[in-house]
Amino acid sequence: METRTQELNPSFSRRSRTELTGNRTRHLFTFNPNSAKPGEEIYVNIPKLKPDSVLVPDSMALIFDFKNANEKSWFRNNLGKLLQKRLEIRLAGEKVYDNSGESLLEIYKDLWMDEKQRADRIQDGITTEAVRKKISKDDEANADADATALFGIFGTKQRLKITKILGDHGLYAPYHSVNDLQYVITLPQASEIMNAQSGETVDGYSLENLELEYESIENVNLARKSECLYGAERELSFEHVTLMKKTEWDKSLTIVNETVNLPRRSMKAIVMLFTEKTPTDSEEYVFPNIDKVKVTIEGVPNVVYSQGMTKTRMYEEAKRLFGSDSNGQQSLIKFYKDKKFALVIDLRTPNDAKTYGNGVKIQNTQSGILIEIMKKATMTNVLCYTKCKRTGVQAIKTDEGDAAIALFESQSIAELFNEYFSNIGSSLSNQITSINSQGFESYMTHEASGIFEFATVVSTIVLIELEKLNSSKSTGPDNIPVKLLKDSKETLAPFLAYIFNTSQCSAIFHDNLKVERVSPIYKEVY
Repeated sequence: METRTQELNPSFSRRSRTELTGNRTRHLFTFNPNSAKPGEEIYVNIPKLKPDSVLVPDSMALIFDFKNANEKSWFRNNLGKLLQKRLEIRLAGEKVYDNSGESLLEIYKDLWMDEKQRADRIQDGITTEAVRKKISKDDEANADADATALFGIFGTKQRLKITKILGDHGLYAPYHSVNDLQYVITLPQASEIMNAQSGETVDGYSLENLELEYESIENVNLARKSECLYGAERELSFEHVTLMKKTEWDKSLTIVNETVNLPRRSMKAIVMLFTEKTPTDSEEYVFPNIDKVKVTIEGVPNVVYSQGMTKTRMYEEAKRLFGSDSNGQQSLIKFYKDKKFALVIDLRTPNDAKTYGNGVKIQNTQSGILIEIMKKATMTNVLCYTKCKRTGVQAIKTDEGDAAIALFESQSIAELFNEYFSNIGSSLSNQITSINSQGFESYMTHEASGIFEFATVVSTIVLIELEKLNSSKSTGPDNIPVKLLKDSKETLAPFLAYIFNTSQCSAIFHDNLKVERVSPIYKEVY
């Protein structure tokens, strides 16, 4: 009786589980051969799984035992990222990602994590020097209590996580993908990732007992949803990083000019990282006494830095790109004084149409992007690594049965659509049984000029279109009644014309304009 009364209460609602559930399985496969040495390449093929299984994001990793050839040496901090000297990602055999300086930027990004996150990353090689020495079997660390305790749990086991692309798209369904992903990791030399005791040398290392670890979820509903995505097409959008150049700055330089010709589209930023000529700390990025930076693109000052960027703004620009957590360990004093510096040049302003938004390349030009850096002299020479960050490649699968292919460059995708729509008339006509001698050309009364362009929108045109609106129609996602638009047309027309023209000039179609409200209407079945 009490339960019945409770359910009659207007504010009562019965709660039930509505989330999707499935069996979670942890997979562990041994490589063959199951060891790798400096300079060698490790090939990781993403497994297909079963039709009703999906890959859990951020779960794939290489597990191995780190074996040191000289027990008087140890690896530097963040071993999991250090081991990725070069990372290639291939889709259908074609490279979609290739960064020969992968570890340098990835280690810097990890400096912006908070202390709790870093403290939990011992398997990734982020830990104290005492623990790293213990894992490397350096006998100087034997007395450290924390190192002894952690070594008793993890031993020499370390992990190299594989997250690029896979970590950007939620649940991944390899079974429904026409083309397979392959990761190629090139290992660095021992001298690039290890330090030795005084008077000792770094002899080498090896990764033993290599295993591929990942998790999957078995769920029919998830599998069906993923099948819908991969059955027609699948976009792979990710952050692409390219090492453009490596230069040495003399300690006496006070003005440095760096020119970058960007061979890619849709640039996000240029990141410049600085290290000692012979670094011994993988997490040291020196501040080379920069006072001011000026940026010009094809001879025109960048809008964000039209007056130049002073050193007081450099931390904020880096934080805008790398800072994702208010509790991150990075700070002003660490950024400038404790060798955690990066020079970030933002290229995301829509006014710089040649670098972002319209797909135009800056390549093999006389000016390109010119970075003029004014600085003070430094105590020693520094190495400058110039990297470009961009929105990653979008891949689309053409529906050609067994001959299906993947396209990666924007121009190739555009040409595919252009070819399809330009031939759609003749393609459809070939499927129609002719009932007279006239072809479809006879019905085309206007000749096409062969030129397509956008005309500038004027207020009078907007007025005419507003007047044509049907006042009986329901409102759109913006909830603005049609009657209000028509009654205010003289006031709104100039502003709407400005918005339309700005969208055309900047080659940006705002996301809010891509939203539509669809209301299904019940149709009686007879």
